[in-house]
Amino acid sequence: MMMQPFLSSVTIFEVGRLNILTESDVVVARNIGSQLAKELCFDKTTCIRIGTTVSELSRNIIEHANQGEVKLMIGTKENDSSGLILIFKDEGNGIEELDKIKSGNFVSKHGMGVGLTGSQRLMDDFHVESVPGKGTTITVAKWLPQYSKKMSAKRISSIQQAFKEFIARGEDSMVDTINAQNQELQFLLKKLQERNEEIETINKELEETNKGVVALNRELEDRAIAIEKAKQEAEMANKAKSEFLANMSHEIRTPMNAILGFTEILENKITEKNLLKYLSSISSSGKALLNIINDILDLSKIEAGKMELQYEPVNLFSLMNEVGQIFDHKTKQKKIDFFIEIDPSIPKVIFLDDVRLRQILLNLVGNAVKFTDKGFVKLSVEKAVSKTDKQTIDLLFQVEDSGLGIPENQITKIFEAFEQQKNQNLNKYGGTGLGLTITSRLINMMGGDIKVESQVEKGSKFKVYLYDLEVSSMVEPEQKNKETDISSLIFEPAKILVVDDIAHNRELIVSFLEKYELEIYSAENGKEAIDIAIKYKPNLILMDLKMPIMDGFEATSVLKSDDDLKSVPIIALTASAMKEEKDRILKSGFDHFLPKPISQKELVRELSNYLEYNTPGSNETTNSFFGIQKQTLSEESIQQIPKLIPVLEGKLKNKWNSIRSTFILNEINSFAEEIKVVAETFKINQLVEWSDKIIEQIQNLDMENLPCTINQYENFISDLKKLTDKEGVQNE
Repeated sequence: MMMQPFLSSVTIFEVGRLNILTESDVVVARNIGSQLAKELCFDKTTCIRIGTTVSELSRNIIEHANQGEVKLMIGTKENDSSGLILIFKDEGNGIEELDKIKSGNFVSKHGMGVGLTGSQRLMDDFHVESVPGKGTTITVAKWLPQYSKKMSAKRISSIQQAFKEFIARGEDSMVDTINAQNQELQFLLKKLQERNEEIETINKELEETNKGVVALNRELEDRAIAIEKAKQEAEMANKAKSEFLANMSHEIRTPMNAILGFTEILENKITEKNLLKYLSSISSSGKALLNIINDILDLSKIEAGKMELQYEPVNLFSLMNEVGQIFDHKTKQKKIDFFIEIDPSIPKVIFLDDVRLRQILLNLVGNAVKFTDKGFVKLSVEKAVSKTDKQTIDLLFQVEDSGLGIPENQITKIFEAFEQQKNQNLNKYGGTGLGLTITSRLINMMGGDIKVESQVEKGSKFKVYLYDLEVSSMVEPEQKNKETDISSLIFEPAKILVVDDIAHNRELIVSFLEKYELEIYSAENGKEAIDIAIKYKPNLILMDLKMPIMDGFEATSVLKSDDDLKSVPIIALTASAMKEEKDRILKSGFDHFLPKPISQKELVRELSNYLEYNTPGSNETTNSFFGIQKQTLSEESIQQIPKLIPVLEGKLKNKWNSIRSTFILNEINSFAEEIKVVAETFKINQLVEWSDKIIEQIQNLDMENLPCTINQYENFISDLKKLTDKEGVQNE
């Protein structure tokens, strides 16, 4: 290896080497790199940055060469501080666009996190050598501050011996890695909070300084510089946290897909009670882990200002009753009373963020039920104050219980991140200390307030005030309870292509669909998927995103540009929970996406939106919702069809495409109302019934069947065109 200029005056001590063959090796390398950085006494933030660099450059080895080696070393400078030196070497085909990498303008085609460009920014020294056909060597270094004490030979020797034993043991436990990453996450969150408090303190000092005289201008300038520095550091920390959260979420959701999926399959096949009990424990523990990840991501989005509220018409009565139904079984199991009280003078439909209000109520009621062993839990809503403006309303939601209660000195503390009531029995009650933190911040985002009244051993009352909520003028249709049983669907014969580089994930989907008459093909990467699709012409493709050789984005782009395959629906399978990733999916040609872990019910529901199927006792395929036939239309209506088709294929179809991707309920409702007016004008009763069905499902919050109903729009247009074709033949 050619000695790099920045190492010319450095004494190097090798610590160990790691072979990089699989993604699990990347996780091990990241963990060992972070641990070595800690041994060298780097601060926590720098340890995380070094871990990120190890992870990204190890992935670079897999991406460009499928395998390689990471060498970990300690370096000492003459009369200067010590540092960490890392060498990433492979014997692949070399890296193209090397000039862009060195200039800092390279962006990985496979979305590998901060990638090479980001790694340059995270390290003090960075050098790339890449020879076509002979491989790539990347050398990086991170040095301790100049004032740090130079490491002694004895200390270096002890670190070398310890890490040789550490590497020999093969510390690749996923549990250890998750624990280490969770500790890093908690540190980042607290670090951000400290930075925010520092900025607030500096702002207050600036306000006081502004009241001074001109002589204090110099101090003001110094403070302004301090603010900018603190802001930049906070932004860097926030970016590192977001990158870490996205990677951690992906790393956990990928194995959880197989764990929860195969558990679901076994629960449907095994009848022995003890085995079912064990499976139930696996399933509940897995879901609890996912809830923790979702809570952490929600908190991160709120702190980063990336969470957006979506206001839409909400039936408050239905939402409250739905919350009650969710906790009905648990309250009966604990033998406590559960009451719901709704002020009858409150309008039925109010503009709210349905998802976030439901999250707030579920958190508060869930806590009340958890900490109440006898007595009652009550959920109520009433007008907070009387207002002369009838277009808006202030609401007071209350969750009251007769449970353990909260000591007065703990009430403020329970709303802090990762904090729980002092002396709380964690074995009995569990939790991460994030539920009330997220609840409080969501309420603040809505412009509301939350207050708590509590007495130990007598119970608690949480009050949520939401102000100036807009009252909807939408007329609510009569509600009906009609649902399609997903488990009873019988699919017509079809070909499905499953694309995923992880064998367990492919096997899981095959197991989910084994009872249906579906011909299933498998592919390990995007290139293989294209070859199989061209050969067998599948009816639907389930496509993973991150794969070697060719990822899901590139494969989908190729398939959608093929005239013979562009109409084949492609559903993305993603382990990412970040909004940015989902937005990218919808803009990249995919017809929809399924987040991992995937359940059998979700998968079958998604397939029913694109494949033809029957239900028991029916001889007709239900992919066409009502079906428009000549004998059901008047002669006048048939003559009007040529005028109707351009209307349905114009602006209305653009709106239809929009509501399918955004799925905002008030926009879907407006679309259905507009279709109904058109259908009544042209006297097409089937379209009237279809629009009524959409409105009914919105009011019943029937999210299971609503997407399937919406997707019938093109079927109607197709049926109408067939009628005009037949009429044209007859007229000739």
